[in-house]
Amino acid sequence: MSSRLYVASPRPMAGKTLATISIAFAAKLKGLDVGYVKPIGVASSVSGQKPLDEDSSTVKELLDLGEAVESLCPVVITVNEYLKEIRRLPPETVLEKAASSLNQVGQGKDLVLVEGPPYACMGSSIRASVPELATHLNTPILWVVSLDGDHALDEVVSWIKAAALTGAKSRGIILNKVAADRIKDVGEAARSLLKEQEVPLLGIIPEDAQLKALTVREIVQAINGKVLAGEDGLDRLVGPTLVGAMTMESAIKYFRRARDELVITGGDRTDIILAAMEAGASTIILTGNLHPSVKIFPRADDMQIPIVLVPYDTFTTLSM
Repeated sequence: MSSRLYVASPRPMAGKTLATISIAFAAKLKGLDVGYVKPIGVASSVSGQKPLDEDSSTVKELLDLGEAVESLCPVVITVNEYLKEIRRLPPETVLEKAASSLNQVGQGKDLVLVEGPPYACMGSSIRASVPELATHLNTPILWVVSLDGDHALDEVVSWIKAAALTGAKSRGIILNKVAADRIKDVGEAARSLLKEQEVPLLGIIPEDAQLKALTVREIVQAINGKVLAGEDGLDRLVGPTLVGAMTMESAIKYFRRARDELVITGGDRTDIILAAMEAGASTIILTGNLHPSVKIFPRADDMQIPIVLVPYDTFTTLSM
């Protein structure tokens, strides 16, 4: 029987997919044959009429897995239809599909990594939360925790206790996104809190601003923007967001302090647009469907600074 490890997080964006991929590559470098399963996925995009869990597709591609995505992620819930779809899922069916996928993928594998859903509590109403599934699959849990506040340590302790109540074993903890100047203090506190639970702190990953940054392309997709110029810069990383609704003198002061800033302004503010470009903006979003002067486009193409047009007002664009 292959070894198993359930990589889970209390909440989204903690880094569990990246941790899963990293563990898989480390195991492959040691000559191990690695499999992957995500029992419950979330459809963040749709291919035709078919829900798609992007994490499963990404892991399949990166690890060059031969199984179909449907085998790797047997249950996919659409975000906007969560309440409707979760109520239609019989608990026995979810548990059976999870076990069947794990057994199928585990054939001939040395290690199978099981990835949890965005929230550890997801599936609780059908007895398929992370602790419950881990117990059913007889798979120890590796908790990946984003330290977005000191309360995160208490939160993971509560999940360790919840897992123990269901019969699931917590294999260890990885703390992610820890400020470099707090690594020592956080590490000591975490080891002290986890000692009573008999769960080791396996590692601390320092916070990296670049890993947290979005690309211009991701933002354009999120706001459904139209790229007017500077398309070669779509993969640039985006820094702070500035709203160009001030005087030219004030704008220049802000632009000089920022780096790789995203600037939101109107297409009629040619002065702000040119100043932002010269200051090194990563992208400029023009609101209200106001097209800028065409003389901006060649400069944007040369500097690879995307000029993006949206129909929304400034407040709506900033919120999105």
